[in-house]
Amino acid sequence: MKKYKTTGLIKLFSGKIGLSGDQAACRKHAVKKSGDAYDITAPVQFKAGEVIYLDKPAKVTIKNLVCLDDPEPVQKAKPGPKPKKAIK
Repeated sequence: MKKYKTTGLIKLFSGKIGLSGDQAACRKHAVKKSGDAYDITAPVQFKAGEVIYLDKPAKVTIKNLVCLDDPEPVQKAKPGPKPKKAIK
């Protein structure tokens, strides 16, 4: 699993996740211990700034994650449209 820091709110619905003991305790209704990781049994949210471990993040959550094992953004943002010139 790779170590990620959330940069915005993310919601996960299934899969395996690595959490600290405190994180797991706060989400005991939504995760179940499975070896060194946790199985997600119900939707679970993470706020910006939390550190979690994932095997392969879903495409939907990639925009709100930075891999701490490789500090480059997971997906680079596409540049927006060029602003239009004001008509005088």
